[in-house]
Amino acid sequence: MYSSKWSGSVARRTGAVVLLATLLGGFNGGQAQQPAREQAEAARKKQEEAEAAQAGCAMPKASEKAKVIVFSGYETEALSSVTLGSQDAVVRAGRVVVEPGSEPLYIIISTYSATIWQFSGAVERVERVLMSSLLTGPNSGDPQLPPLVGATGIASQRLSFFSRSDCLSYFDDSRSNSSAQAVTAVRNATGKEPEIVEQVSVGGFAVPSGKIETLKDQRAEPSIIEKSEGTLTIISPSSNVIIPVGPSQARYEMYLSFPGGVIDIDPETVVANVSVAAYEVLPSLAGLAQLVATGVLTRNSSGDYLVHQKIRFPAGLSGGHAVTFRIMKGTPYPDGDPGHSCVIVDQTGESKGAMC
Repeated sequence: MYSSKWSGSVARRTGAVVLLATLLGGFNGGQAQQPAREQAEAARKKQEEAEAAQAGCAMPKASEKAKVIVFSGYETEALSSVTLGSQDAVVRAGRVVVEPGSEPLYIIISTYSATIWQFSGAVERVERVLMSSLLTGPNSGDPQLPPLVGATGIASQRLSFFSRSDCLSYFDDSRSNSSAQAVTAVRNATGKEPEIVEQVSVGGFAVPSGKIETLKDQRAEPSIIEKSEGTLTIISPSSNVIIPVGPSQARYEMYLSFPGGVIDIDPETVVANVSVAAYEVLPSLAGLAQLVATGVLTRNSSGDYLVHQKIRFPAGLSGGHAVTFRIMKGTPYPDGDPGHSCVIVDQTGESKGAMC
């Protein structure tokens, strides 16, 4: 009797242990399968992203007779009167002169700065233009967004745009890794060995010769003389002397940073893969000069810009271009992005910005 009860108890306990082990085994098996499923899903997403990136960086093949030319650099010397994508983006402008000839040209341009390229000359030679820039928005370069680039003077059917900004890295040294990577990508895509033209900053360039146009090479660095009071006599045969006059030096400062000034462009003539619009206020130091000229900004003896009416901050007032704004009492706070500039609101005494 005792033995029978004990055996039954053991059997029940054994059954419970087996059931528990089975449940735990199933649970552990599910745990083991879970990471495998997550890894497979992650691999699938990575593959899809790689395929999308490859598609976004596709380049058309060059024709048999075409010459492929790659131009790359950091920036151009002039600002554009037209913006791409946003009023807070700084867009530059450069020139491409197509020289006479019969050989078809396949032109690829890659820069750091957002740029509108103005084509002129024998544009009928151009088989294809493919442009890129690192910048995709105001002070940003999201690789998954389209680069801020545009062109005038070329039919839209001859223009191609990358849908990503990381397809071709800009370079200003043909011996760099970035240059080697770009050449390899172009060679593989177009089927041709490209000719390389590089320069840090340009006004424009000519194709197919690769001749660079730059104002910095055409004139010597200016002598800049500043004097706040008293008299000054200068005796010099040189005409390359700049003397800032008056309370505002905005215009002279603009030409120091952007020797090409501002190129006036009709928005209707620009072909781009983002929205195109005229600037409400010109970008960077050109915008400061513009606002000073209209009287809505003045400058005090400390160099601060006094805001007397509702304005929009010029785009790109960051780094060395940052300034100090003082919003006068009764004046609405400006629209736009002040960048790194310091903004002091006289009405409240509040100050905003990295430079304050």
